[in-house]
Amino acid sequence: MSLSNISKRLGKIALLFVFSLLLSGCFKPLYADLNPAQSTYGSSIYVETIDGEIGQILQTELQFLLKTVQDPLGRDLTLKVSPGVSGTGFFVDVDRDRERLGAMTMQARYFLSEAGNTTPLTSGIARSTANYEADSQVIAQQAAQKDASMRAAKIAARIIADRMALALNHTNNSTNTE
Repeated sequence: MSLSNISKRLGKIALLFVFSLLLSGCFKPLYADLNPAQSTYGSSIYVETIDGEIGQILQTELQFLLKTVQDPLGRDLTLKVSPGVSGTGFFVDVDRDRERLGAMTMQARYFLSEAGNTTPLTSGIARSTANYEADSQVIAQQAAQKDASMRAAKIAARIIADRMALALNHTNNSTNTE
């Protein structure tokens, strides 16, 4: 190869590199908010700390769904959630004398109130259920139960976020019509 061919190839590579840098500025994330004003209610909600492993999963999911950060200063609304998880087995494998299919049920009691006020704007209980198939090994069954609990917590968080959005939308509509 001659020196001129090498310089032409390096020039093409440099041009391609510069062109790709220019196009990278046109990138739009797939999950970007097209209209950030649609989700502004969530940024004014402070999600109180929820104890326990499942509580932390529920809290993180609520913060993600509401697009809020864990900073109590300057928040207009406070969300308090009290979760509870229970498990049930549906049928028993006769050969092994143990359950083969189970369900983890979560009940999360929630209260949304104005900061510094104890009167709730909305409250209720979000119920969710996630099924799991039990294995003959104890560790596998415990992992399946934990996974089902985590899925139930995520479902409960979505239910709570949807109900709060409805309540806040109703509140905003009633104050705008007055």
